[in-house]
Amino acid sequence: MKQPIQNQSKLMLQNKFEFKILEWDTNYFGIKSARVTLKEEINRNDWIKIRNFIVENDFVVIDNINNNPTNNLFISNLLGAFLTDINFQFEKKLNKELNKFYNFDEKIVIKNNLEYKKDIVDISRKSYKFSRFFNDPFLNKEKAKNIYCHWVESSFLKDDKYFLYYLENNEILGYILFKLDELNKKAIIELISVKVNHIGMNIGTKMINELEKYLITHHKYIDILQVGTQSNNTKAINFYVKNGFKVKELRSVYHYWPNFILNNIERVVNDEVAITNK
Repeated sequence: MKQPIQNQSKLMLQNKFEFKILEWDTNYFGIKSARVTLKEEINRNDWIKIRNFIVENDFVVIDNINNNPTNNLFISNLLGAFLTDINFQFEKKLNKELNKFYNFDEKIVIKNNLEYKKDIVDISRKSYKFSRFFNDPFLNKEKAKNIYCHWVESSFLKDDKYFLYYLENNEILGYILFKLDELNKKAIIELISVKVNHIGMNIGTKMINELEKYLITHHKYIDILQVGTQSNNTKAINFYVKNGFKVKELRSVYHYWPNFILNNIERVVNDEVAITNK
């Protein structure tokens, strides 16, 4: 099976905003995809530059860091742009002073370049209920439904992708997928999930604790553990707060379809009305 390209090529990087081609998304959804990250308040000249890039794509994700109201106004004037997510970014500073007191849980396994694990894929298939991909009626519904399975499948046998999983009686009950950002001295949790019938058994907290221990002892340059979640995923928000994370920033996330939406808006609205009336 051909693996999708994992990197995101940077085409434009300025102090206020960043533009990237999303090659992973392009390969998976089969549409030319890109992302614009608005890091600060932009002006009209900035917006003209941004528009000149994004109109060359079929599908664009626009991240408005800290929900800047001026940036929201610019985005709202794009016909075909709509809000799909309010994203919380959490951070936790690692307490390296406790290093000498650590005892590691024998049920935890941590590896990069991990071979395919069916248990992890099965957990991914049943776990995730909140996502901007589910909130976009223009994305292929089957592709959106299976995106987290594809995400983990694409992360197996990758040197830069790390899996932590909780193993009991030869069964994986939960996992964390993470990567290391050496430049910013961070470890970033991409996905975290526990098997549905084992939720509430403290497995998630155990995995977070073991991840912190691992980072402190094996990657001593890492200072921060980072993770994001959606504003409507209140259970995840409460979980991270309970485990010592603090909100770093809030992002409003838009999806923009420069061409497709104009030709399909009536069909999508009718589909949504039909679903609502069932």
